[in-house]
Amino acid sequence: MALEESARLDGCSDLRVFFKIILPICKPVMFTMALITSIGQWNDFYMPMVILGNKNVTTLTLAIYRCIGQFMRYMSESMAAVMITLVPIIVVYFLFSSQIVEGLTGGAVKG
Repeated sequence: MALEESARLDGCSDLRVFFKIILPICKPVMFTMALITSIGQWNDFYMPMVILGNKNVTTLTLAIYRCIGQFMRYMSESMAAVMITLVPIIVVYFLFSSQIVEGLTGGAVKG
């Protein structure tokens, strides 16, 4: 609030205050929320199961679910498939871990 107020005293318009002050401050938080939402969509199970009726077109989680029922005695292959689905999430986390930590701790700083 103090940054916005000081920018208005300097003569900035509403759009300039938004794009030069508010948006750069909120960028890590927006990125973190986008990443958490995309991970939730990546791991979604119920909606693809309802929408995708064709067994040739499926998501990774549905493919693993269908294979576990057929190959229950081959638990090592099932766990390998689960690890393959985790690889993209782990790669994205390590690529953007500094921005994620900055976004999660940005609101925790007092003062």
